[in-house]
Amino acid sequence: SSITDYASITLHNIYEPLVLPTIPDTSTQMFNHLALNENIKVINHRGFNFEAPENTMPAFKLSVEKGYRYIETDVQFTKDNIPVLIHDETVDRTSNGTGNVNDFTYSQLQALDFGEWFNSKFKNTRIPTFTEFLKFCKYTGVHPYIELKYGGMTEDNIIKLLDIIKRYGMLKNVTIVSSEITF
Repeated sequence: SSITDYASITLHNIYEPLVLPTIPDTSTQMFNHLALNENIKVINHRGFNFEAPENTMPAFKLSVEKGYRYIETDVQFTKDNIPVLIHDETVDRTSNGTGNVNDFTYSQLQALDFGEWFNSKFKNTRIPTFTEFLKFCKYTGVHPYIELKYGGMTEDNIIKLLDIIKRYGMLKNVTIVSSEITF
């Protein structure tokens, strides 16, 4: 594949201004109000990370249980070119390891615990792959918002992600977001 194979993908401006009617008083009422408005997409950021560790399968599963149909996550690549879901450049904050994500192989990352830092009931939670997340989204009907992180994203990385998205028949049901469009 090449990047031009995906030229027909529509990019959306996520910063369009919203005009909201009177907002209900509580956050629960606000969520319910927004979720019922077909013109507003309520996107769960890094999964339901109030009750589970961010960017993990437990957080994504809780998102669906809580009624979210849109989930944002972050993608970075391992040393052996496997796309994994993690916000930071390093594993320091969200695992029991230290170091840059791109300095680890996928196998090495699988040896780390990405859950216990949040709560001991999430001990042995592993870092999910982009493929694992996409399968989950397809199965549950979730629309994924994929944030491409930091300056290390290459054209080959983008093509790999698009190929995976295409393999699961989700080219029209994925939104890719980046603050750095230099690839």
